[in-house]
Amino acid sequence: MENLEIGTEIFFNGDQANRQGFGKVVSVGSDSFRSRWYDIELDDGRKISQLSHNSFSPKYGGGGLTRFVTKAAYQEWRDEGLANL
Repeated sequence: MENLEIGTEIFFNGDQANRQGFGKVVSVGSDSFRSRWYDIELDDGRKISQLSHNSFSPKYGGGGLTRFVTKAAYQEWRDEGLANL
């Protein structure tokens, strides 16, 4: 997974307690171990703080195992599914 930059649009697949949504990376940081993390603000106002870089998948699989991807990866999966209809 490439490093994300401020302004990168993302898709959060949600889970049992949180609904899915789109948002953007609003800040990028790293800790003393050189691990990157992101602060995300979803379009509906929810905020996710210090989300580890490892939480993002490079490709969206359409199921519950893929929680965070770029909006572009989500759109690629969606377009592929629509083309197969």
